[in-house]
Amino acid sequence: MPLTVKRHKKRKVTRSTNKKRIRRKLTKIPNVKSKEISEVWDNRKSAKKNLSDMGLSYDPNFTVRRSIKCDNKQIKNSKSVKSEIAKLLEKKAKTPRMTKLKFPNAQAMYYTYLIKKYADDYKAMAKDPKNIYQETWKQIRKRILQFKKLEQYKKFMQI
Repeated sequence: MPLTVKRHKKRKVTRSTNKKRIRRKLTKIPNVKSKEISEVWDNRKSAKKNLSDMGLSYDPNFTVRRSIKCDNKQIKNSKSVKSEIAKLLEKKAKTPRMTKLKFPNAQAMYYTYLIKKYADDYKAMAKDPKNIYQETWKQIRKRILQFKKLEQYKKFMQI
């Protein structure tokens, strides 16, 4: 019985890639869109160190695992104090935003027609002959409730 010989794959040298350029891209400063973070960012430090100094997490999975272990052992972390940047980002995240959603004029006119004709009777709206897309009453209700939240609704109901 012959012995099986292991055959190793031949390593290929990729001459088309520039190793220096790839390394430079990896160490490049990240493009941060947040003003609060970009003002405090220190280019001499690593991303992990910068974020930890700001009170933010570089790896959320590690942070959550660590906090669960601390909760189980009833050990309080000394770095639980949030920095100014973390507080600013939290405040910015909690501020309400304006919805940029807008219905097309034809669709808005269709829903205003349905509201004026049937008021809140969604099942009758589903049977309307202008319902060419054969939407169910639940789909129509969902769209009308979305439409009522927009400023566009006020404009079309005045017409």
